[in-house]
Amino acid sequence: MMATTSATIKQFSSLAVGARVVVVSAWALAIAVSCQEQPVVPVELPDTFVVADAGNTATGPEVAWSIDANAPIVAAIGLPPACTTTWNFALPKLPAPNGDIGIEPSGMMSVVGEEEKIFLYVILPGKSTLDTAAEGPLQVQIDGGAQVLAIHSAQKGIGSVVIRFVGEGQHTLIATFADGRSGSAAIYAYKTALPVWHIEMADGVFEQMLQQAYLKGFFPATLRVGTQAYPTVQIRLHGGTSVDLPKRSFRLNFGGGSSLPDGRKRLILRGEYIDKSMLRTALSYQAFRLATWLPTPNAEFVHVRVNKRFYGVMHLVDHIDGDYLKARGRNATGTLYEGDPPHELSNPGANLTPVFPATNYPKLYDKHQGPSSLADLIALIEDVLLLPDIELVKVLDLHYKVRDWLEYAALMTVLQNHEHVRKNWYMYRDHAGKDGRFETLVWDLDVTWGHLWSEKNDVFDEAITTTAPADKGSKKVDSIFYNQLYRILDQPAWRKVWQQRVLELANILLSDSFLQPRLDYWRCLLAPDLLADQRKRATNAEYLQRVDEIKAFAKGRRAFLVQQLGSP
Repeated sequence: MMATTSATIKQFSSLAVGARVVVVSAWALAIAVSCQEQPVVPVELPDTFVVADAGNTATGPEVAWSIDANAPIVAAIGLPPACTTTWNFALPKLPAPNGDIGIEPSGMMSVVGEEEKIFLYVILPGKSTLDTAAEGPLQVQIDGGAQVLAIHSAQKGIGSVVIRFVGEGQHTLIATFADGRSGSAAIYAYKTALPVWHIEMADGVFEQMLQQAYLKGFFPATLRVGTQAYPTVQIRLHGGTSVDLPKRSFRLNFGGGSSLPDGRKRLILRGEYIDKSMLRTALSYQAFRLATWLPTPNAEFVHVRVNKRFYGVMHLVDHIDGDYLKARGRNATGTLYEGDPPHELSNPGANLTPVFPATNYPKLYDKHQGPSSLADLIALIEDVLLLPDIELVKVLDLHYKVRDWLEYAALMTVLQNHEHVRKNWYMYRDHAGKDGRFETLVWDLDVTWGHLWSEKNDVFDEAITTTAPADKGSKKVDSIFYNQLYRILDQPAWRKVWQQRVLELANILLSDSFLQPRLDYWRCLLAPDLLADQRKRATNAEYLQRVDEIKAFAKGRRAFLVQQLGSP
């Protein structure tokens, strides 16, 4: 299958930058941290690295290490916005429900100002099943702090009422069925600090989408954000095995030429179910955005409602596509691959090693746009990444942005993310531009900050690990789950750059001055909505403990990396 020829390499190299310096100058990249930390000043590298090449008479006894000359300067890291709250992560104490009627709001609390559909039902005496004989009109009363907007008569034991709460605090709802059975319940209403997103679908369509999880078909919906309605949105479930989780993720495509005010047309609402803190992806994306120059998705938390009921706190992130590339200064029609292997090919997965049989390449590497052929990716894997060391250091940077990868891999080491070794990444190249080199794009960072997959518990393992090898991904560390790009770390000069950046980034991002303000901000911003969210994986009682795990990981990981790699 492998076809390594100098002609192929030469042809592929023609896509790279024309006249580029092939020696590395000193890496003088300083990141000033304004979170009460001293600026980090990297150790300067030698002006030029060389590698022995005694057997190559064409180039002489030594050849220069090939890499871009200068790294972009990263701006100083500032503090998050100010946020104050009176919520201490405990639900308000309310009287127990009373009577024969079940009253079921969509969350542990209800949000002020939004239409809330509350289900009303009766249970057969002494049993746990609905009394399906209960039919007819309902009577509903509520105090002056709420408005009754609509009442839907009971059918086969279930009715509903639509209410808008206009004031914060405790409200009492009383419902009576046609046969005289009644009940009451206290409901607490709060004001959310999050953007509220309404997904509206025809009766039964949302449930149909959930039932057809693995078909991943799009369904019509209307999205409302504030006063703006988008009636031509298409929605489907997002993710692989996550489509079976109690809290799903969704992909939204805007139709009819519509888009959000910032121009985005394709978005993902992540449920963040496997991460009990729900913060790891957001924190990881912030780390990449603030501490590196690499393109990173925008992300924010939103309060999502489906057909007048609270679905949960969701993490809104960009979808990586042509619009995403264009917004980050890249060719919107450039070649885009996703490393997303199916379960049966997850070992070794999309780890940039030769594939046998070759028909599995398209299964491992989902090509979203660009020329239909996978020839450029296969050439990188089979004609470049398998070269002997002496040749690899001379030509790899002509095909792949080595310095960007060193930055990417360094931060993945700090975050202790191993999924990117064989899945959950994008690769892009401008096949029609002056610089046709590949680069890896940051994606899907929930299994980070100590949370790792395990063979026994899969992604639900709750053990927090800090001592995974710094160069996990290298074949020398793991002969099964490795990534061919980690050959970069086998080259002493490149490894030195990576090592330095690991220690610098760990010194910044694993510090209390970086973490504590951000964890405090999100806890403040999200507190009431997370308390109300019945689909999150953590209970309210344990949630803060799961946030504290992140800080504990940071302390342990920082110490481990210094022990393994030295001091910055």
